[in-house]
Amino acid sequence: MGQIIGDPADPEDSDPVELRAMEIWGTTLWSDLAGSGYGNPATSPIYYWQMESGYQWWQYYNNGMIAAGVNSCACVIYGPIYEYYDGQGQFQGPLGFPTSDVKQMSDGSQYAVFDNAVLWADAQGNVTPLHALSPGLIQSLSVSPQYPSGVNPTIGGITQIAQQKVQAIANNALQTNQQLKDNVSSITTTVTFDSVGVGSCANMNPAVSRAYTFNIHFEFGLTGCGGMLGSGNADTTVVLQMALSGQSVQAFMRTYNIDDVGSPFGAGNDQITAGLTQAFSSEYGQDLLGVTVPTGFSVLAVIVDNSGNANIYIAPICSASTALARVDPALAGDSLTKLRRLRDGFILREAYGQDLIRLIDVVGPIFIARMRLEPKSLELSTAMASMLTGVDPDSSDVHRELNAIAPRLIHLQQVAGGRATPALDRILVRAIEFVRANTRTSLSFAHALREFRPLLEAEIAAVESASGR
Repeated sequence: MGQIIGDPADPEDSDPVELRAMEIWGTTLWSDLAGSGYGNPATSPIYYWQMESGYQWWQYYNNGMIAAGVNSCACVIYGPIYEYYDGQGQFQGPLGFPTSDVKQMSDGSQYAVFDNAVLWADAQGNVTPLHALSPGLIQSLSVSPQYPSGVNPTIGGITQIAQQKVQAIANNALQTNQQLKDNVSSITTTVTFDSVGVGSCANMNPAVSRAYTFNIHFEFGLTGCGGMLGSGNADTTVVLQMALSGQSVQAFMRTYNIDDVGSPFGAGNDQITAGLTQAFSSEYGQDLLGVTVPTGFSVLAVIVDNSGNANIYIAPICSASTALARVDPALAGDSLTKLRRLRDGFILREAYGQDLIRLIDVVGPIFIARMRLEPKSLELSTAMASMLTGVDPDSSDVHRELNAIAPRLIHLQQVAGGRATPALDRILVRAIEFVRANTRTSLSFAHALREFRPLLEAEIAAVESASGR
């Protein structure tokens, strides 16, 4: 596509692209962007556009660009990911502006986060857009004492969580704020989703995405003479922003505004305003979501789309090659080639293909992490290695068994809902027991799938029975 031309920035003005270039000058990131050699590596001036929601800035270099949209800091995009991005129309295309630099992984792969997607480049430079985890899978994996049915990442589920959190904050304020206790007998909250706004720049965190605006209506039961004359009410606007910290998905209050307060003759307005101000101000810096991702895989980004749904992206780790590398790193490359042939030449051509791959991306790393806790983990890895090195991606037996088992695996995840985590735990335990029982047996991949089928059907029957289906 080449360069997109905007308004040239004034050289005397400071802008985020210029500041980022100064920040990375002389680093490895600068070399990746600018290339080797002398002279000015920039191939364009700094351009900008003034948008209704803010400014957009960008500049081109020998190997890529620095770009800053309204949702992010100035980010550095280069190499194969930049070439793919350029082919998609850069920020004028469906990906939007970058919200992270190109990030290097330990295995030689790379990724970068954008307004609307995550691009992944394997160690050979092949770039693909990643798929977000399905809402049902996220809900299944986020079951906890705090969220017994998991977290629904759609805007409906997020609004419901916001409703619960605000009501809890109100109840706590009624117990701890003396002004409210003296004037208010009860608080009822109603939270409604208003809109999705822009993101922000926060120390190059790629997960700081578009913000949520919620409208909150409070109804106050008043005590004393005020209560005899009617009830009080207030309307508040709150802006929340999701972020990623390690393996935790978090949500923080960015701003709040008390729009209106009403009570009979205004007698309780000051007390209600003071109580709300104290309650909301105490929540600054507090994680209002508190969802920890299971160990075993790496969460790359949380992207809030324009409808308010939270999309979570994880690294596409090939669990089979991870297991093989523990035994003999030389085996991993050949087996990974076979498994990719099986994936691209057969699985992805089936109706269940994408769903199965996403499920494996999640469950596989968790299985490997669990297996490493076993007393004879190396022996178990060796047994898996023996089975996987013999995979024939063109085998009709393998294709038949996958066609039998894959739709049932996806069905289990769908019917389990909030019970998917205990179901997953039981299947992982049974799978490890199966591998342990066959460590000294030469099993083919097709045979292993066939032997796993009764375990899967038993689990589906248990979940369907528990849910009354």
